[in-house]
Amino acid sequence: DGTTVFLFHGQYAQRDALYVGDKKAEGDPKLESTVGLFRFVHFTNFKGYVVEPQIIIPVGQLKASKDISSLGDSSGLLGDIILANTVL
Repeated sequence: DGTTVFLFHGQYAQRDALYVGDKKAEGDPKLESTVGLFRFVHFTNFKGYVVEPQIIIPVGQLKASKDISSLGDSSGLLGDIILANTVL
């Protein structure tokens, strides 16, 4: 009984500058990141309360190139799985 929802939250970013304090550093860096959250939520009633147990699975990828290519890149990293719940 209740409602089940599967969600995906995603963000992509590209960076092409490094700063030391508030000053731009010399060089030509490039860093790309792709991050996402897979989220499972189930809304149900429990003893007169609405509860929302959730499972959140973070995933991501970083890719460094140009002047910071020595940092390498990561592909398809899985973060720590998060178990959460809210009660209304």
